[in-house]
Amino acid sequence: MFEASETYSCRIRQETFESPTSKQSGGGGSLQNYSLFFGLPSYFQHELHLDVKTSGLLMLFLSGFSMLISPVAGKWVDRSGFRPPLMAGTGLMLVGACLLTTLFVGASVPIMAGVLTIVGISYGLNNVSLQAAMIKATPPGMIGTTSGLFQASRYMGSILSAVALGLVFGKEITAAHFRILGCILLVVSAAGCFMILKMPEMKTERT
Repeated sequence: MFEASETYSCRIRQETFESPTSKQSGGGGSLQNYSLFFGLPSYFQHELHLDVKTSGLLMLFLSGFSMLISPVAGKWVDRSGFRPPLMAGTGLMLVGACLLTTLFVGASVPIMAGVLTIVGISYGLNNVSLQAAMIKATPPGMIGTTSGLFQASRYMGSILSAVALGLVFGKEITAAHFRILGCILLVVSAAGCFMILKMPEMKTERT
């Protein structure tokens, strides 16, 4: 009995790490979010020579709209399930990555604020809907374990973002290097969109 339980637990952990939900959380949303949170302040101050006040205000558009959209995303999930807000968030993440690569560099402060607003909304939608997808796909007795693995996937995203920033901004921070970072985020966002489209319908397991 104990051996069967351990086997089932290991299977759940493996499926959680290999699921599109976990990959999208760690490899997609978290990588993009941490890359921008860690990389944008340096880009603003070293390349654009913006003062601390302006840099902080721009970062507020990213984090603030992510926070403001979360209750809306929660109500959307309650009404329509996790899939519609997840697809909307992933689509906005792809749009945001495109704008970061093409429009953001050399843009005025209001345009940069608009782009960061789109990115912030995408992260808020993804954050709530991915957690809802995790809960729906997990048996009641494994919620704690799966929640821990979900957080671990986010830590993996932060580690990957640090690696990406080190490779791109390691020697100097320029507009060309920021475009390279934007291209990386664009590829990650496109992969996230593909995984979400391939995600099967989930049914809550009961024990």
